[in-house]
Amino acid sequence: MTWSAPASDGGSPVTGYVVTPYLLGIAQSPITFSSPATTETVTGLLIGSLYTFTVTAVNGVGTGPASAASAGIIPL
Repeated sequence: MTWSAPASDGGSPVTGYVVTPYLLGIAQSPITFSSPATTETVTGLLIGSLYTFTVTAVNGVGTGPASAASAGIIPL
């Protein structure tokens, strides 16, 4: 999964991201990535099920607002 870094970091570099998968519109357990990389592999998804995702950036200031939901993705 790939996303864009936030336009503003609030004066502190991004140290990680929290990706929240939504299965049929219901939030699943968030997945924390302790890296400023904007490409990560999300595991533990149900094959053939429709997911959307939101992403929040984390830094020394705190956790930013969630992104808009992604387009639907069906893991194969």
